Amino acid sequence: MQVEMRPINDLIPFEKNPRKNQKVGKIAQSIKEYGFTQPIVVDEDDVVIIGHTRLMASKELGLKKVPVLKQKLTDEQTKALRIADNRLNEDSEWDYFLLGDELKELLNLKFDLELTGFEKTELENLLDFNTENDDLQFNDLVVEQDKYTKSIVFSYEDLDKYQHIVGLLNTNQGM
Repeated sequence: MQVEMRPINDLIPFEKNPRKNQKVGKIAQSIKEYGFTQPIVVDEDDVVIIGHTRLMASKELGLKKVPVLKQKLTDEQTKALRIADNRLNEDSEWDYFLLGDELKELLNLKFDLELTGFEKTELENLLDFNTENDDLQFNDLVVEQDKYTKSIVFSYEDLDKYQHIVGLLNTNQGM
């Protein structure tokens, strides 16, 4: 695998990219803070396979060159990889105890938590939750994370056992 720094204007966005509502600003912030952590992947004709949002963010940042990996794949593999790369990360789930603890450690280090990519409401939910109670199975209470409000949706079953989070839930009732 050979990653090269290539002129940004040489790369061609895939015109039928099915991803929408890319968070270009968040990715630009990430690139600015951490640099490139993954190259943009292109086919033999320099058409983007993976990294459309990184390409848009790089343009927004005024970058002239970006790290690029040229991949030789069949047309079928290229189409499938475009979809798989975006879809596979959606299957992951968070361990909210560990995530909350990591975020609290970053907060104690005075790190800007918005650079983690989480929205303000998500951060409030995760930071307000007391992860030190060993009896509470937080992940068992979480039904889902609402993708529109970015709020954690709880199962209200057996909630009275966990009175210490009722206040947190009441602050999020307006969902």
